Amino acid sequence: MTATAGVSINKFLAKMASGQNKPNGLTVILPEEAIAFVEELPIEKFHGIGEVTAAKMHSLGIHTGADLKERSSKKLPKASLLELTHHFGKAGYCKVFH
Repeated sequence: MTATAGVSINKFLAKMASGQNKPNGLTVILPEEAIAFVEELPIEKFHGIGEVTAAKMHSLGIHTGADLKERSSKKLPKASLLELTHHFGKAGYCKVFH
C-alpha cells in the first residue's frame, strides 16, 4: 500500500503539497516557503483548477501562482477583482496571497 501526504500551514497548501511526491511520499511546506511554493506552482496544479479553467487562465496570461498574484494585486485591486470575477465567477477570485 502506498500513501502520499502533504503538511503545511493551511488546507490549501497541504493539498498542493500532497500532489508533489506521488505515489509514495511526504512533502512539507514550511511557513517561510509558502509564498515561493505557490508562486512557482503551475496554475493547472492548483486544487480545483481543471483543464478548461487552466486554458482560460493561460489565455489571460496566467500560467503560475506568481502570475495570479500579480493579476490580483495590481494597483487597482477592485478592478482586478472585477476582472477575475467576470472571467471565473465569484468562486474564481482566489485569496491565496491575502
